[in-house]
Amino acid sequence: MVLYLQVKLQYLNYLHQLMQQMEMGEFINSVDTRSAIAKIITWVEEPKSADVRTAARCVIVSMFNLNPPEFSAITSGLQKTFQVGGA
Repeated sequence: MVLYLQVKLQYLNYLHQLMQQMEMGEFINSVDTRSAIAKIITWVEEPKSADVRTAARCVIVSMFNLNPPEFSAITSGLQKTFQVGGA
């Protein structure tokens, strides 16, 4: 289980760094993007790792900051259980 949490953490750290280098137009609404955001939102509630929860929040904020209109459009199309409130 510890290894699985470390993999999540490394993935989230990578995504956070990637978001810092991307241009606004590179963040697009696609099936893969929606799926990734939904998964990351579930990791915001990871019960076994505060580091994963923190990293997931950082990635969500980075995605929003990269392209607020596109991120809002993506999250508004997700199921209500995945919609980010107050992120």
